[in-house]
Amino acid sequence: MIAIATAEGLLVRRHYRDAAIQFVQAAAAAKDNDLRDRARMNGAVAFIELHDDVSAEPLLVEILKGIPETIYGDRSLSMLADIQVRRGDTPGALKILNSLLVNYPRSILVPSVRDRIRVLRGDA
Repeated sequence: MIAIATAEGLLVRRHYRDAAIQFVQAAAAAKDNDLRDRARMNGAVAFIELHDDVSAEPLLVEILKGIPETIYGDRSLSMLADIQVRRGDTPGALKILNSLLVNYPRSILVPSVRDRIRVLRGDA
């Protein structure tokens, strides 16, 4: 837990590279699934801030292995869709966003996800 708190401090101070490394180490050491997923999520955020989608993606995919139990699944799916959009893979992003709607129908992200789907489809 101390490692996660230290990494979060680095993330807040925008020391993204060090934060990402700390989060990956904290995730590997965490015994609790929620703490492990929290570390992975924040590690992915740090990597994305570094424009390193290649390193962020496996962390997000690991979180998704815990669906439906993980509390970070909706955000992980949203972030993976963002990665797909940056890669120019609109069909892949749409598939991921639709998966979010199916797996997390009560997520706070649902309204914005529906808007994103409309934009990606060209409906908006």
